[in-house]
Amino acid sequence: MRFLMIVLMALLSVSSAYALSKQDAPNITPAIMPLPKVKGDAVPWQLFASTKEKQKKVTFPDGGYSFEVTPEFSDELKALDGKEITLYGFMFPLQQEAKHTNFLLGPYPPSCPFHYHASPSLIVEVKTSKPIPFSWDEMMLKGKLQLVEKDPNGVFYMLNDAKLEK
Repeated sequence: MRFLMIVLMALLSVSSAYALSKQDAPNITPAIMPLPKVKGDAVPWQLFASTKEKQKKVTFPDGGYSFEVTPEFSDELKALDGKEITLYGFMFPLQQEAKHTNFLLGPYPPSCPFHYHASPSLIVEVKTSKPIPFSWDEMMLKGKLQLVEKDPNGVFYMLNDAKLEK
């Protein structure tokens, strides 16, 4: 739900002309910076970027419409589903707290407090058992990867029982 609210706030903050062009042409994806190299045995972000996004137009009773985006995972990524992996990236907090047990992780430092500017294939929702202090610096996390086929918030991946690696 929080992720959906972040996306909604970001969409409301852009001009209506951009929102309409984006909705009328949903296959246009913004150019992104090159994916950073990861450290140690962390799973490379290029593997997550290989996830294809399937879009389905959903029409509302009032005549409005939206697009539902679902993932199409590569076989290599499917092989990691349910396995403990290491991720190297940047925290995007979902609440204004000093420590977090639920946040987003991605390959880039956050540049906007309302929206993490990366495609869904490059964002992992993290859940920890012990709170992790917020940091602007990159971090290494170890946890159990869960591929999410259909999530109302648009999440493609979860990292459960994550722990901060030193």
